[in-house]
Amino acid sequence: MSNLLKVIRLEQSDHGAVGALLWNERVFCWGMEPDSRDPNKPQIPAGVYPIRKFSGYKWKNTIEIIVPGHTAVLVHAGNIEAQTDMCVLLARYPGYLKPKGKLHKVRAILDSRSIYKQFKREIVPLVEPGDQAEFVNFYHNFSPF
Repeated sequence: MSNLLKVIRLEQSDHGAVGALLWNERVFCWGMEPDSRDPNKPQIPAGVYPIRKFSGYKWKNTIEIIVPGHTAVLVHAGNIEAQTDMCVLLARYPGYLKPKGKLHKVRAILDSRSIYKQFKREIVPLVEPGDQAEFVNFYHNFSPF
């Protein structure tokens, strides 16, 4: 039986897309990706993609999502949309941060380093050939109050 990493996008704003990250249908943590409407930062289209273990110069011992036409689409630590070009950021819970030089807080995910260490320890070793990642846009399924 293959493993499944699933990202369920729950909200989207100019500050990025925030959602739940599941491993084999169990919630593991929160995730953040670029806003799908940002022409400078692509978002992984909804769908299913192969995954594999990855270890590079900056991000070692993580997962790469194989997205056609793109390279090194990774799962890694980070807190705000500015820290990802197409990758999935991981954190323990959602919140807000005020980036240096900015006047206002932005949507963020928090406690990223500790959950990323846990991800590398508990999830990455389980990845095998044939495993997949699924991206679901749940925020399209409901309307405002």
